[in-house]
Amino acid sequence: MDVFKGLLGSHKCYLAHVALDNCLDYFNLLEAQKKEGRDKITDRYIRLRYFLNAIESLNNIPEYFFHEHKGSQGWNDAQLRNVLGQIRSKHAVLKDIEQIANAYKHCVRRNSDDMHAGDMQSPLLEISIGSHGVKVKYMFESIEDEEIMGEAFRFWHGYHQSPDKSVLLP
Repeated sequence: MDVFKGLLGSHKCYLAHVALDNCLDYFNLLEAQKKEGRDKITDRYIRLRYFLNAIESLNNIPEYFFHEHKGSQGWNDAQLRNVLGQIRSKHAVLKDIEQIANAYKHCVRRNSDDMHAGDMQSPLLEISIGSHGVKVKYMFESIEDEEIMGEAFRFWHGYHQSPDKSVLLP
């Protein structure tokens, strides 16, 4: 039974108790910040941190699945990247999540066409000099793609409600 495996003992436990909860934490923070009108730089930094935490958690699920089922599927550790690639190719949203997670994790990727960590944010410093003095304004935008997050959350929530490993098998 999965309940005895603990939080990190199976892909289903990890999904239910880590990944989906991290997404809910992000969605709840986002809703609270919007409701309270909180949109300062520090609020945006916190929001991005929650977003990245949820993305990373979602991206880890296929690897948990791989290690849990490699024996029964006849996979070995050398096949990890290939199998994960096939799983993610089968479901476009998983590939999108992987791109964001890898950009965040690696800062600069080997393939220059892939997303880099710096692509996930747009800090901007604006300086105006006029008769009234100097005005300095700092702005910060980030990738927080609620659409991708929502789509990934719906995918994994649906899987959690009706787990069918064939959905993930390459």
